[in-house]
Amino acid sequence: MSAHPGVEAVNVHVLDQLVAYFQDDLSPDEEYAVEAHVLRCEGCQAEFDELSAVVLQIVRHAPGLLAKPPAGPGPAAPAA
Repeated sequence: MSAHPGVEAVNVHVLDQLVAYFQDDLSPDEEYAVEAHVLRCEGCQAEFDELSAVVLQIVRHAPGLLAKPPAGPGPAAPAA
């Protein structure tokens, strides 16, 4: 069994979980499963990227509105 139980479902698209991901509403295992899937699925990666861009605009213009800025899977973005 995996240290991250949600990983078994990595082949299931996570589009319905992306908003919850950005709102920091997922358990650590669910968050890990979303990140693992997004790294392997072009369609979900494209949706993740679009949502990331929207969230970054919100953070820039209304920083207190979100629980966390998007970190996303993969390397962290360089500091501005």
